[in-house]
Amino acid sequence: NRTAAEVALYEGKTVSPLRAAFIEDCTGQENCFETLAPLLGAVTDSSIKIWQASKGVADFEVRYRTGANPSWTSASVLIDESTSWVGTIQLTGLQPDTSYEYETWLNGTRYFTSTFSTLPPSDWTGPGPLHFGFGADFDHYYHPFKALGAASEKDLDFMLLVGDLIYADADPVVANTIAGYADRYWLNWNESNFST
Repeated sequence: NRTAAEVALYEGKTVSPLRAAFIEDCTGQENCFETLAPLLGAVTDSSIKIWQASKGVADFEVRYRTGANPSWTSASVLIDESTSWVGTIQLTGLQPDTSYEYETWLNGTRYFTSTFSTLPPSDWTGPGPLHFGFGADFDHYYHPFKALGAASEKDLDFMLLVGDLIYADADPVVANTIAGYADRYWLNWNESNFST
């Protein structure tokens, strides 16, 4: 995702390490399954949202369970052009301060397996403090996002990502179109530490 103009702009200068990924853009084509790892957000003591992007039409399904319950519960949503190639599923009715195993599926194929935890109940008073991380200013020139990798190794209760998750005005400037912004989000969020 580097243009000739961008290369010329930085010729002879030192920049952060880059990685090359040559992937055909199959957006909107049938059986196109280029995806990002899911992002988790809006965590409460009884709910969580799981966000997924795909570059093709997909039935996005989340299956989840606790260690105490071996049966999977699932929820799904369709990802297509009308949803700007993203889907968000909100899981509700969860138990407070509980760890869940979850899997994401696209068109019947499992793509990702991990865990999440709900927050303690809103009237929680202890024992001990809550630990959280804080992140912002994710410029695509600075892949990999080492701070996110380091945060994943901590025993954090939650993480706040509070702004500048992309830079539309950084070279090359993003075209003021849905596709232009989608490409920049895809570039930034297609980074391994976002999924940890």
